[in-house]
Amino acid sequence: MYYLIYGSLYVFSKLPWFVLYGISDLLAFLTYYVFGYRKKVVLGNLAIAFPDKTVSERKEIAKQFYRNFSDTLAETIKMITASDEEVEQSIENMVKEDPDRADNIRRLFTLPQPRESLRDMMVINKAMDYLTKLVTGQE
Repeated sequence: MYYLIYGSLYVFSKLPWFVLYGISDLLAFLTYYVFGYRKKVVLGNLAIAFPDKTVSERKEIAKQFYRNFSDTLAETIKMITASDEEVEQSIENMVKEDPDRADNIRRLFTLPQPRESLRDMMVINKAMDYLTKLVTGQE
């Protein structure tokens, strides 16, 4: 059974990022709209955590949660075979898209805070030096 599961995950991990994120989006859609996996629990917890937000705002937060959760799953699977170069390219793209996010990730070492996705963990675990060079402009 181990080889069957690991073999399947290995094959999925070889897919390009955009395909994995496409599968991730499908999974998020299915878990939120079709299966409603723990939807009542998530919305109930959001009502407790954010009583001042409207129901539609809490539903939007829940949708973001399901997207982030499925992205984290896809990124975890990708880490089975991701090379350092792939991770560095992903980090480079993230820094280009949102330089402030890179600074926030660097602060994870000094200020505990929840992580948005496994991409943040990849930065911390595999490429902190590389990210620091990108942010500071040092070669």
